[in-house]
Amino acid sequence: RCRASCWLRPPRPGFGGSFTQIKAMLEESESDLPKDVLLHELALTQRELGLEPDARQTLQRLLDEYPRSVYAADAQAELGTAASGNSLAGF
Repeated sequence: RCRASCWLRPPRPGFGGSFTQIKAMLEESESDLPKDVLLHELALTQRELGLEPDARQTLQRLLDEYPRSVYAADAQAELGTAASGNSLAGF
C-alpha cells in the first residue's frame, strides 16, 4: 500500500524539496492530506536530512495532537514510548 510517502518523499537522499513542501502544507488550514500524515512524513524527511532532534519533536507532536493516528504506533516505537519500552531502529 502506498502512503503519502510515495510522492512526498525525496527521490534521492539529501534532497530537501519535500521538507519545504510538507512544512508549507502543515501551515495551510486545508490540505489534501490529513495533518497526521504530514507530520509523519515530515519526521521521516527530517530524519533523512540528519535532523534527528527535529524528527523526534515532530513525532512527539504527532502523538500529542493525534494519539489515535495510524502512525501513532510508529511514533511511539521510534520515541521509545511503546508499551514494551523498546525503541525500534527506524520506522
